[in-house]
Amino acid sequence: MTRSRNLTLAALAIALMVPAVAAGIAPAGATSGPDITILSVGKAKLNRQYGTASLPVTLGLGGELKLVGTRQVKPVSRTIPSASTVNLKVVSRGKALKKLNRTGSVCVRIIVSFKATDGSGGRTSSCLKLKKRIRR
Repeated sequence: MTRSRNLTLAALAIALMVPAVAAGIAPAGATSGPDITILSVGKAKLNRQYGTASLPVTLGLGGELKLVGTRQVKPVSRTIPSASTVNLKVVSRGKALKKLNRTGSVCVRIIVSFKATDGSGGRTSSCLKLKKRIRR
């Protein structure tokens, strides 16, 4: 008996939700309109001759884009007028540069930050493996 009661309560809950969805009323917490991806980082293209990388970043809005400088990476800052894809050059420095020249590869931590003109923004971080050909 309990099982059939639970099924009827579930069926009642579904029946109450269906008219709201059919009428176009969004449930609580749902957003309306198209989703805009503010910040999306693509796959880096390595330059093995110099040990650098070109990092494509796709922006949904205009604003200020930064590759945050750390002890391992040189900072880069760009002002973007509208939605577009921008390539950021990742260059190692400090101990990471010494290790890259000595061993031929190094993992650096990169932080990409974006602040849109309307006040919204985003930040993402990851590790990137830089490679360099070593002539011996």
